[in-house]
Amino acid sequence: KARHKERLFPLVDADEAPRRGAREFSYRNDRDGRELEGRVLLVRAPEGLLALSPSCTHLGCTVVWHRGKKEFLCPCHGGRYDISGKNIDGPPPSPLRRFALEIREGMIHVRVPV
Repeated sequence: KARHKERLFPLVDADEAPRRGAREFSYRNDRDGRELEGRVLLVRAPEGLLALSPSCTHLGCTVVWHRGKKEFLCPCHGGRYDISGKNIDGPPPSPLRRFALEIREGMIHVRVPV
């Protein structure tokens, strides 16, 4: 079984995490002459603070948080996800991918595949 490498990226000060709903953040790092960057959704879900991929599991379009509906919506094919990233309607075959979070010295870090 192939093992995927992961790296921990600093994301945002812990006091900037959403108190409710979701916000998108970017991470970026230049290491070994290779620039790595991406986006992650920080979500205040019932189970606590989560880090989710913004990529729809159907065809990879970027989902957006709809504050009024309290859902993530995919504008491409109508996929819907609840606040925890669970697929609830449309073509997405699985939930949004979750990433591990760590808080170090007041900073939220996210662990993502590289």
